[in-house]
Amino acid sequence: MPINSLRLLQQRLLDILEKVAMNQVLSILFVANLNYKLCQRLFMKVIDTVVNSDIRYITLQRKLPSNVVKKIKRCRSNLGLDGQENFKFPDKHVKSIYGVLDTDDIELVKLLLEEGRTTLDDAMALHYAVAYCDSKFTKELLDLGLADVNSRDHQNYNVLHLAAMCKDPEIIMSLLTMEAQPLEITSMEEQRFKSPRGLPDLQTIYYRSTEQGKPSPRQRLCIEMLEQAESVPVK
Repeated sequence: MPINSLRLLQQRLLDILEKVAMNQVLSILFVANLNYKLCQRLFMKVIDTVVNSDIRYITLQRKLPSNVVKKIKRCRSNLGLDGQENFKFPDKHVKSIYGVLDTDDIELVKLLLEEGRTTLDDAMALHYAVAYCDSKFTKELLDLGLADVNSRDHQNYNVLHLAAMCKDPEIIMSLLTMEAQPLEITSMEEQRFKSPRGLPDLQTIYYRSTEQGKPSPRQRLCIEMLEQAESVPVK
């Protein structure tokens, strides 16, 4: 890309950064780091955004190079933020669960849980699996029936939130079958989750459209599944 075009793109990203979803912010940071000499302004602005966000280190470690994660940790430490519960690295037992989840081997998960050192809920394992693991394995994890499908993570998201953000209809269906509650959502997200009319942010940020202003078939399916589940009276 010509330098002038790169500079224009950098300025455009700087202008819209506050409106970009955090998962996309991490992608911008990854690219800005690759082109650091030409994108220093963008890199520093995005670093500042991430430092002051509530993104946990486990997510940063999966999305960013180690040198960038170290810089974020150093900045948070300098600001006195690193002692907050949200920013602590997972303990060794939780790390062990994440490591086993990464193998997509449900039998290894069972063996680790038998040791009794931590639980799927303690590790927020369903949230982790929906975000990072294979759909088939995630359904196997759900089928164990050992985790609360309505539990919330540090951002107050439940597992259904993440499945919707990942536009994964198979996982959404599995969660709804296991009585995950579509109405169990944060007050901040309530209007976004209720219907297509109330989903502007999910439609424009979380999902990709195949045509301007129109949801993709996969997105449409996710929304319809959530709408239908909402229409069923809670017992």
